[in-house]
Amino acid sequence: MASQVNHSSGGEVNDLTASGGRLPVDYLVRVGDGSNLWNSRKYNVWGCDSLTSVAKGFLRNVRTGDRLWFVQNKSGGRIIGVATFKYQSPRLQGPLLSVWTDEELGWTGSGGWDTLIHYTDFYDLRDCKDLLSGMKFQGGLLAYSPKHCNVNLPVVYPFLVQLAGARKLD
Repeated sequence: MASQVNHSSGGEVNDLTASGGRLPVDYLVRVGDGSNLWNSRKYNVWGCDSLTSVAKGFLRNVRTGDRLWFVQNKSGGRIIGVATFKYQSPRLQGPLLSVWTDEELGWTGSGGWDTLIHYTDFYDLRDCKDLLSGMKFQGGLLAYSPKHCNVNLPVVYPFLVQLAGARKLD
């Protein structure tokens, strides 16, 4: 669910989600060079290895309506997209049953991606060249904290999606 600016009350941000009225949590998601993200965009999914300790914490805590900020590696933490988390599902693999193969998703590498992260409301931020998180951490998923990110994500989100002309790709 996208943020909405409430113009009748001085422009405060009304950013409550449909899941119990809590504010969304922002997560930084490392996406390598970004090619796998763009290749699987048509399915609105991202993959993670649920066996890593970082992913376990994320999968336990993420809720519908939380925001996923996709960050490119080796770029100063450049944020290339943002989406709203919808749900997670196991990525079923096998000879008789398979959700999507790596080839169908356009994924390369050997990530062990056994869980699909489904999202909606994806905004392409590649044209926002100065949106640098400065993110430096080893895990692929991290809950937002000002100590890990140079961009105030909760504040900048409504401006990016409403004022800065970020391209919505859904």
